Amino acid sequence: MEALFLQTVFTSLTTSAVLLPVLLLSGRLQNRYAARTLWALFLVLALRLALPVDVSLPEPVLIVTAPGQTLSVPVVPPDPLPKQETETRSDPSPSAGKARTTVTVTQLGALVWAVGAAGLLAVRTAGYLLARRSLLRGAEGAGQAGKTPVFLHSGIKSPMVVGLFRPVIFLPQALTEGERAAALCHELCHIKRHDVAYKALLLWVTDLHWFNPLAWWLSRAAGRNLELCCDDDALRGRDGAFRRQYGELLLTMAAAEPGPALSTRFGGSAAELKKRLSNLFAHKKNSRALLALVLLCTLLAGLLVACQPRQGKDDPLDALQATIAYDGAALSFTLPEGEEGWNLLISGRMEADGVGGMSLHYLDGTDWTPGETYSFAMDRETAAALTELTMDVWAGEEERSINLLPYLAGTEGELTVRDGLPYVFRQGSWTALSGQPIPVPAEWSRQDVGGRNEADILPDTGTFRGRMMSDTVGWLTVTYGMGVAHADSYVYRTQDGGETWVERTKPEAITFSLSCVGFVDEDRLILCGQRFDNAPCLITTDGGQNWVEIIMPDPLAQVEQITVTGETVEMLAFISDSGGWRMTSHDKGDTWTAADLGTSQTAAPEE
Repeated sequence: MEALFLQTVFTSLTTSAVLLPVLLLSGRLQNRYAARTLWALFLVLALRLALPVDVSLPEPVLIVTAPGQTLSVPVVPPDPLPKQETETRSDPSPSAGKARTTVTVTQLGALVWAVGAAGLLAVRTAGYLLARRSLLRGAEGAGQAGKTPVFLHSGIKSPMVVGLFRPVIFLPQALTEGERAAALCHELCHIKRHDVAYKALLLWVTDLHWFNPLAWWLSRAAGRNLELCCDDDALRGRDGAFRRQYGELLLTMAAAEPGPALSTRFGGSAAELKKRLSNLFAHKKNSRALLALVLLCTLLAGLLVACQPRQGKDDPLDALQATIAYDGAALSFTLPEGEEGWNLLISGRMEADGVGGMSLHYLDGTDWTPGETYSFAMDRETAAALTELTMDVWAGEEERSINLLPYLAGTEGELTVRDGLPYVFRQGSWTALSGQPIPVPAEWSRQDVGGRNEADILPDTGTFRGRMMSDTVGWLTVTYGMGVAHADSYVYRTQDGGETWVERTKPEAITFSLSCVGFVDEDRLILCGQRFDNAPCLITTDGGQNWVEIIMPDPLAQVEQITVTGETVEMLAFISDSGGWRMTSHDKGDTWTAADLGTSQTAAPEE
């Protein structure tokens, strides 16, 4: 349904580029060209709108990408399960508050569109059936015109044809014999021309494109033009006396009420009837050139422009990552629909008082089903204590490791990046700092690694850590993997409140993911690498222009936690389960002292 919705919106937009000028000029076109020409123009445009299919070239000139934003929506949870400390099923536990699910903007739009279209179709269908039944109940049979039944009705003011497959002609009972003959001639023209089918097409267009006001304008204009076409056919070859009688009948039909769906009506508003009267004695020409021009423009609009979802079957991992959301009580995600064989491993690590390091696992043993939404409880206290939280995903032959920490609402001023844009956590929610994407690292223009040289914004596949140190200055670090035991880490800094970001000197000593980042102040930042790099620890004191190594008691001691309190900076570094140190500085990192924690204070082995 989402794909049909996107294609419908895309068809509506591209066709509207041709439809709008045609409708704006319809008054002048009716004065110059025969109604049959406009009948054909409106038919071409209506058929394009009625068939929302992709007709674009294999390589279109312009590709429109659908939005990929996600929304977290509260839902009524099923019977909740007892709370578990580290693992829940796809339904959130009671501690997570109200259950929530995530939907993309296009999924929500598709739902609203489908409900609107179905509701409009139901109302119109019910209205037509009730109106037809009511008309037949109050009508008096008057024979047949060919194979079409004719009825007289005292409650209507305008002749009409009702019905698509079994049309019926209704005539006002108050008409004279001569007026009945003229009205009957007009309605039989409608049946011969299959105008009720034309009306059904217009109803389908407005039902499918109910959100587009131009579709409704097209329906009204094309419906009025049908009456002009019928007038022309009914009067073709008739003498002056019949034309006068026909015109007098039009005058009596002014302000007649509209008919039900799937019907035509002889009468109309005073303005409409004035145009029809003037049309009776006008001689206009058809224009094949105008019809060809509109047809060409409609085809070009579909051929040269294409619409594609931001996420799709070609990039299921991107589609999954776009649905990850955290509401302060649970972290949730949705597996994209498709035939991919999904397998996920969600694991983390946290520091607990008196216990040390603790390994966490979520949703183990789950049967992963495409299209389903899964979530697990994650309160803010647990999220703040996490040092790692990773989702390893396998979808068919594709795989990815997603760092979930940036998705967890953190401390005030924390930064992350989504769709290349910087976001800050303030007052309990993530807010975009700028509509301008962060530029990619300068060296990427020389690197053909996974398409780096073609990237123009920071991909969401990186590991982001950042914080606004004041209203204007903030730090942002990002790490991108390049294979086994190798990665690139980059540092950005803003001095205008996050509107623009400038890449700082690359810390060359770190060639793998960062184990920890310490945000000291506006000019000082600490970066600590993993043991793959011999666990280097670097500090800058000049806004990222230069980096100085902090000497550790043991070159393999990996920093796992950094705490900044005023001018005091404390780092906890460990060597697996064999020991660790507490590094302390009271001058923002200029000088350090080391205290051996001993084996009793080291991180506990992973469970």
